[in-house]
Amino acid sequence: MKKILIVAGLIGATLLTGCKKDSNQEVISGTAPAGTTKTVANTYASTIAIPNPEPIPYGITYKLVIMRQLPDVPTQWYSGYVTTSSILFNATLLNGNALDIVNYAANTGAEVNLFSTGLVGGMAIPEGKYDNMNFSVILSAANTSAGLMLNGRYNKGDGTGVPILITIDQPLTLTSQAMDNVAISDKQIYTATLYLSTDQLMAGISGDQLLNADKTNGVIQISAGSNTALYQAIFANLQNNRLQLQFTNSTDVGGNSNPQLIPAPAAVN
Repeated sequence: MKKILIVAGLIGATLLTGCKKDSNQEVISGTAPAGTTKTVANTYASTIAIPNPEPIPYGITYKLVIMRQLPDVPTQWYSGYVTTSSILFNATLLNGNALDIVNYAANTGAEVNLFSTGLVGGMAIPEGKYDNMNFSVILSAANTSAGLMLNGRYNKGDGTGVPILITIDQPLTLTSQAMDNVAISDKQIYTATLYLSTDQLMAGISGDQLLNADKTNGVIQISAGSNTALYQAIFANLQNNRLQLQFTNSTDVGGNSNPQLIPAPAAVN
């Protein structure tokens, strides 16, 4: 069975500020029994660009995107990042008359600016036809970097506003919606874009709750140790909701653009 490469990236409109390559992990081909996860090598390389004299790491590029914010929404976000620890690929491989559950993971260790674009890591999986295919990015604090940090502002409607800082240090898995009947071929470059909706992030939180929240030096700081009810609501919103997914076949062997498999949501950058 042939293998294809998965390359992962986050965008926040997102920026790669760092990526670590783990050359000590062994690439494992084949399918995983149900309920198990295979850890494979992080095969990220900057040779993803075409044209390039180096071998092109064909596969699936992961991206995590902050959806475009409408100007009339009271809460606006201006900067932020995530720290990723690993990427996951989960699906059912349609193998003739058999169905194999496949789960692959690769370590990343990248801090990514949520308001630019960039790649995070990569892995190899077998080519084939997949159902219930979904993509996950695991966020986790590392050293002095939070798992997720967002700076924003709540606009009160009178021309004034209150700064907001969200900091999440608990491990958090962001998972896409699932796709069915997807054929993955070797020598192809695909892109799986996960869309992080700020409306979804703040779902169930009212303006009054923000205005009445505790403030530190005039800033609404939302973390595990500050305004914990708001923190728990935001964490649950991220953990329990599937992110919108766009999956495209970006490039074939000759570098030609191919049609995307599903359309992007309308309200994106």
